[in-house]
Amino acid sequence: LRSGDGWLTDEVREGLTTGYRAGCDFFRDKDFDFAGIAIGLGESPFVSVMCTKVLPADTEQARTLSSRLHVLLPAVRFGEDPKSEPFLSEDGRTGTVTTAVVREGEVPAIVAVGEIPLPDNRGDVLVLGVCTDPEMRDYLALHTAFALSTTQLVAEGDRPAPAAGQTATQ
Repeated sequence: LRSGDGWLTDEVREGLTTGYRAGCDFFRDKDFDFAGIAIGLGESPFVSVMCTKVLPADTEQARTLSSRLHVLLPAVRFGEDPKSEPFLSEDGRTGTVTTAVVREGEVPAIVAVGEIPLPDNRGDVLVLGVCTDPEMRDYLALHTAFALSTTQLVAEGDRPAPAAGQTATQ
């Protein structure tokens, strides 16, 4: 945000910082890996945060986290205007992204929860996302579906395969 000096107003910077911190706070005690943040600048600046979890098939961790996910899903489904949409990944797997507007006090945000099986049914991928601007629902749903469909389970020490049409970089 420092690179915005001179063109990013203090009010916008404060809003982006608040949104970033709210996303980090939301995921702090969750069993997910931080997948990154996106900052959208423009007329309505926003911050979105995503976390992922790979659940290998038939593990105690998968069963425990899956039960925790089912606790989180109603929070999204019972938010304002909940929507659940299936999508088809490039390799033919079917996933689902559920979004809703939730409020922390008076501050609304859009939350997404998504799930898709890993290739070869070796487990599942879960993604949680939060965006500070409820108008960015389609953006968050799209990015959640992208994160779901591109997550790979690789053995420790291995590198993931490059995306279709891409070459590996060193």
